Amino acid sequence: MVTHEISFICSICGESVEVTTSVVDEFGNPAHVQCYVEKLARESELPQGATSEQLRSLNLLRARDDLKRHPNRWGRDSW
Repeated sequence: MVTHEISFICSICGESVEVTTSVVDEFGNPAHVQCYVEKLARESELPQGATSEQLRSLNLLRARDDLKRHPNRWGRDSW
């Protein structure tokens, strides 16, 4: 008997994730459990009372770090 494992693309890292081991993010997209946990942890570290400029800078730094960790998500080979 031939069985086929269904897989999706993780909405966070861009790598393949099997449907049986994935979670669904807040937008209904599949994600690895570890990717989603790390994403939630990063988002919960927002400083209280930060200005919009500080939050924008922090988000840019996080996006840069995310691209370094997961270069294939955006089609870049390396940074």
